Amino acid sequence: MLVAALKQMVNIHWMVQLMRGGAPISISMNISQSISKRWLAAVVVLQAATLLTLWGAAPSASRALADGIPDSGAQREQIIEQLKGTNERLDKLLSILSGGDLHVRLTKADDAAPHR
Repeated sequence: MLVAALKQMVNIHWMVQLMRGGAPISISMNISQSISKRWLAAVVVLQAATLLTLWGAAPSASRALADGIPDSGAQREQIIEQLKGTNERLDKLLSILSGGDLHVRLTKADDAAPHR
């Protein structure tokens, strides 16, 4: 909208200059060049602000993420120890079952429990 209004102003200025016999092309070029330089300066300032923000925030964000990561090596050691304990219990159960020294004791079933 702003660009359209500026173009319209340049066109009006060009027509007035043409009626007077002046050189409208150089004036319109100067206006568009000054507008372009202002926009360029604004874009450069915004990009610099963005880069400074990103560079300033990067170390604190990475430190916060690194603090929350658990030690995977310690977790694996713990899992291996638990698996060794489970294997020992399974070996004991297997030796009881294969040894033939298994005693089963039946108790009276509850009367309230449904029979299957």
